[in-house]
Amino acid sequence: MSENKNTAIPVNELEDLQEKEFILHELQKSAKIGWWKVNFNTHEIICSDYIMDILDLSKNTMTVEEFLNIINVEHRQRISSSFIHIRTQNFYDEIFPIQTKYGELWIHSKLGNKIVREDNTIIAIGFSQILDEETNTSLYKNKEDSRLKELLVRQFALSQSLSNFLKSADTPKVITDTLKDLLQQFNGDRTYIFQYDKAKGTQSCIYEATREGVSPEIDTLQDMDINYNQWWSKQMFNNVPIIINNLDEMPPEAISDKQTLARQNIASLMVFPLLSAQGIWGYMGIDIVNTPRLWSMIDKE
Repeated sequence: MSENKNTAIPVNELEDLQEKEFILHELQKSAKIGWWKVNFNTHEIICSDYIMDILDLSKNTMTVEEFLNIINVEHRQRISSSFIHIRTQNFYDEIFPIQTKYGELWIHSKLGNKIVREDNTIIAIGFSQILDEETNTSLYKNKEDSRLKELLVRQFALSQSLSNFLKSADTPKVITDTLKDLLQQFNGDRTYIFQYDKAKGTQSCIYEATREGVSPEIDTLQDMDINYNQWWSKQMFNNVPIIINNLDEMPPEAISDKQTLARQNIASLMVFPLLSAQGIWGYMGIDIVNTPRLWSMIDKE
């Protein structure tokens, strides 16, 4: 006959947890910040007590549609597009006015992490912070002006690359030159394009450009088993970009992927799926070796 084990939390541990929860709640109020979690399969948002209070909600949940409806109408379309695109992109960083119990206030809302579960449910976790009245407008204007200027510069470079495709019959050279241009724009170390061979279940690096002094890897990255790095392949086939500031951000299930990257001295990377009419065709990426990189919103866009 088995004994019943006492699984109750000791009183002193319970009191310690309650104290820590109280401290966290008070700090969130002081910083005017709270967290949120979105399930893109159910379109439900779960938020912290601070956000529930500031939005005057009766419970800690709301739908995505309800959230979008309390955004200032002049900003709603922009935020709606940006927010919904979290499902297929790995970034979200916006400043906008929203209706609260104190009237209309400006908030800074940013994605922290995104998780794809075993059943392909997509979960996004982030934070929102109320901005002081004297700083919100200037922050928004400076952010938008800076982003616009840098995007224009990068989009001009992209248009030049696309123009080269139309003028040149040497497609491999144009692609390689474009990858070299990307290296300069991002101050990166290695850019590349991989192609999937779904019939063989393999992936191969078909184009690569490297900074001077950085060793090429293309010869060692041929006919690799798609299933060897299962986490990586899962992200790509779900059309989810991989954006890593440092390898320690990778989840436990990505241990084999992390080891593969570490062997190449990769410290940071951005990888985006490539689509064709038949689905995911491959992916394109940029690596930073040896020293981690904190990717900016401009980098991601």
